[in-house]
Amino acid sequence: MEEKLSLSLHGAVTIEVQRGLSFLQIMDNYRDAFENLRKVYGEPVAIQFEDELLSLNERPNHDGRVCLITKRSFLGEKIIQRTLIYILGMALVKVLPEHSLKVLHSYGAGIFCVVRDSKGNRVTLKENQIDALRSEMRKIIDLNCEIKRIRIDRRGRTDRVLEELNIAQNVVGKEVIERYRRKYFDFFVSECDNFSYAEYSTIPLLPSTGLVKGFDLKNYPPGLVLVLPKLDNLDEPREFEEIPALFQTFHEYSRWLSYLKVDTIADLNEIINKGKGDELISIAEALHERKIIEIADEISRRMKEVKLVLIAGPSSAGKTTFSKRLAIQLRATGINPITISMDDYFLDREYTPVTEDGRKDFDSPDALDKELFISHLRALINGEEVELPKYNFHTGKREKSGRVVRMTEDSVLIVEGIHALNPVFSASIPSHMKFKVYVSALAQLNIDDKNRIHTTDNRLLRRMVRDSLFRSYGVLDTIRQWPLVRRGEVNYIFPYQNTADAMFNSALPYELAVLKPFVEPMLKTIPYYYPEYPEAKRLLDVLEHIEPITPTRIPPNSILREFIGGSIFEY
Repeated sequence: MEEKLSLSLHGAVTIEVQRGLSFLQIMDNYRDAFENLRKVYGEPVAIQFEDELLSLNERPNHDGRVCLITKRSFLGEKIIQRTLIYILGMALVKVLPEHSLKVLHSYGAGIFCVVRDSKGNRVTLKENQIDALRSEMRKIIDLNCEIKRIRIDRRGRTDRVLEELNIAQNVVGKEVIERYRRKYFDFFVSECDNFSYAEYSTIPLLPSTGLVKGFDLKNYPPGLVLVLPKLDNLDEPREFEEIPALFQTFHEYSRWLSYLKVDTIADLNEIINKGKGDELISIAEALHERKIIEIADEISRRMKEVKLVLIAGPSSAGKTTFSKRLAIQLRATGINPITISMDDYFLDREYTPVTEDGRKDFDSPDALDKELFISHLRALINGEEVELPKYNFHTGKREKSGRVVRMTEDSVLIVEGIHALNPVFSASIPSHMKFKVYVSALAQLNIDDKNRIHTTDNRLLRRMVRDSLFRSYGVLDTIRQWPLVRRGEVNYIFPYQNTADAMFNSALPYELAVLKPFVEPMLKTIPYYYPEYPEAKRLLDVLEHIEPITPTRIPPNSILREFIGGSIFEY
């Protein structure tokens, strides 16, 4: 008699299935049940089975709860991206076998990567080489080869397992096993056209290479851009648009990491374990201060015209601390800055606009009292006296602050908020009187050459800690709100980053090591049967690679203090 397994689908429907079937086979055998789930949740790209995140071609070996990880989820989008990186890495080994791929950071509609030769030096590919890579990727995709996951226990013989798979020569990521303390490492193996290739990955991949056809490669010296597919059509690539100022900011941060001799999280761990964390923190903070001074000097040079400094950026970028540190540097040049936070102009929470599903949308421009803000801005620029409001995040009410300000001849008004660059809020002020700054945490410190730590992860972890400590929001609330935050960034913030006169990267190479002791216990409280669990699990797997740093070593004026507390500034 065939042995059966009992699977609960999203806790709603239970099915009995034959043991030994993959999730793909189960979905095919029980089409009606899974079709209903697709209608509710979307197209699956992976599976959450109990507390594990699995590829669709893996097999359950016991009874349990099954939930779909869909392409429109945070994790689903990252699985699609990581699978394309896997295919690009495989194509590079076939086309240029003496070269290797290093994934650096997101860039608009794609991911910026560099290629290195056998000596580790960066090389700029020629157009015909880019064409060959693109062609090889398409060939691998057309072959639709299965991508299998193999879990390796670090206490065992890694090389023996890989040799048995006959892929020892084409394995990317073997070295990470020796550089991290994780118990298990997941290698994903594909055999295409009699060529076996394996990579270490921190998240599941798609079950085969043929499921993501929409991509492109752009030659972008000193590297290339892997253009990602549209989420609503994985067969079609997104439109790529250059953002030169943003790219330059990433390039500058890359130089900073080079100065600090920090290339990956493993390098950071080594610095921490050797007791050199204090030196790293000091240099990283000094580089931040140096950039702030550069921006302050530029404003000072234009002081005859500039009366309004607008500081915008996505959530948890560190805009408030940046504005306060910029104010100090402006004072050092003889300027009298007056700072305003747009957060203090939030409508009382009961009047916050809501989304189609009834959730409060704090990231919409309509969540702010536009009329009051614009009237205060106009009055201050005209030299009038204004009493600024103060928003109480605990009560959700705007209150009187008792802070009365007026601009003088040597004053400049600093306005910071996610919508500060939106022209709607400063349309009455002539453009020559405005200096615009875009601030974001553009992290570039990855786990290894292929496994990125996404730029949004830094900000999400920062926000989790700040929301919990200072805004009466738990970690579940933060994760639930994050899709709205991200949608607001795409719609209301990112479109204006190209209008900035200066960009500031608030990321610190050591910050995940500081955030880990705060956020790891929070994430571990989320039960596996909650919808937010896959994102919590993904973040916990990232944090597992990182050695912690005690927060007491962080200077009191650091941008990181805005999120963990202990700042010399008032918020």
